[in-house]
Parts: sequence; structure tokens; C-alpha cells
Amino acid sequence: EYVRWRSAKYAVAVGSLCALTTSLLGSMFPMPRILFAMARDGLLFNVLARVNSQQNPVIATLVSGAVSALLAVLFDLKVLVNVMSIGTLLAYSLVAVSILLLRYQPDPSSPDPIVKTTVSRMAWIDLLIHPDIIPSHHSFRLVACTVFILVLFICAVCVLTSTKLPCLTSGTLWCVVCLCSNLLGILLAFLVIWRQPQSQKKVDFKVPCLPFLPIFSIFVNSFLMAQLSYET
Repeated sequence: EYVRWRSAKYAVAVGSLCALTTSLLGSMFPMPRILFAMARDGLLFNVLARVNSQQNPVIATLVSGAVSALLAVLFDLKVLVNVMSIGTLLAYSLVAVSILLLRYQPDPSSPDPIVKTTVSRMAWIDLLIHPDIIPSHHSFRLVACTVFILVLFICAVCVLTSTKLPCLTSGTLWCVVCLCSNLLGILLAFLVIWRQPQSQKKVDFKVPCLPFLPIFSIFVNSFLMAQLSYET
């Protein structure tokens, strides 16, 4: 209507319906298989792993369809779209966290150099000052705890910037102090992770710019999730 081409809105509407239908079908078809695989691995109820004579997970299909229909009846379409968005962003964030943990995970076949040294060497503070050459169990534990604290700092920054934006723009002292302290915590956590040794295992592809790129991905995904509504 803005460009005075009103007949094009019907084509856009048809294209939007086709894209939405494709997205819904692409999300619903894998769900029974995911429930079936999780039940087969013992993560869900065993009844969801049952199949019929054609090797189709009938019960998992019925359960996923019933839950999808119930959500469609109880919630608004906008809320469901936001839930789908937050699920995608959360999955990307978990992938970034997994990349961090896997890169700093010790090789099971390599000896742990910390175990063979003195007791003071086992302290985490000593790992920050004198990091090992290869990843160890203690360095991996330090990275895992630091990643957890880093995610908390990132979530705090995202919540502050999304909910307390007028407070920050007006220069309120406590808002600025909270934001700066959380940003400082993110920087310190980044330095702690960066100081630890990475895995030297040869693989076909490695994510570059570690740990900056996964941390930046977590920050962007968390910021986008914080922009969604409280109902989501």
C-alpha cells in the first residue's frame, strides 16, 4: 500500500503462509524422532520408545502432536513465535558453551601434570598465574566454573540494558555501577578462560578466535532473548 501496489499484498500473504507452514512442518516432523531417541537412551519415559510394525514411533508422534495442539489452544500466536525464537537462541548459546568446554577439555590419553606436582600447584589461583601447557582436569574444572559465572554476568548485563535503559541513559549511579561491575566480571572471566591451555587434538575444523567468538555469540543470543516479552 505504501508504494501503491496493493495487489502485491496477496502474493506476500500467500508466501508468508507457505513459509510459516514449512517452518511448522519442519519443526513438528523431527519432534517425534527426538522424543523417540531420548526415550531410547533412557532420558525420557520408555513408553515413548515404542514403535509399530512399520517402525514408526506412534506414541511419541501422538504425544508431540497433543502437546503442540494444547499449546496452540492455550497461548497466543505471538507468544508461541517468541517461544520458538527463544528456543533457537538458547540452542545456539548452548552450542557456544559446548565449544568452549570441548576446546579446554583434557585428552583422556594424556597424563595430568597437576596430579604429579605439589599440593599448592592444585590451587586454582596458581593455575591463573602459571597455566599448564596442556589441558588438565583442574584447568578444565576452572574453565567450566568460569564459563558458568560468565553466563551469569552476561545475563545480568542483558537484563540491565533491556529493562533499565532509561535508568542508564539518565546516569543513575547504582545502574551505572551495576553495569560496569558486570562488564568487569565478563572481562575478568574472559581473561581467565583465555589463560588456560587449549586442546591440541587434531580435527578437521576448529572454531577460530577462541574464546572471543563463542563468548560474543553467547552475549548476542542472550541480548536478543532479553528483548523478548516476559510471557515468553
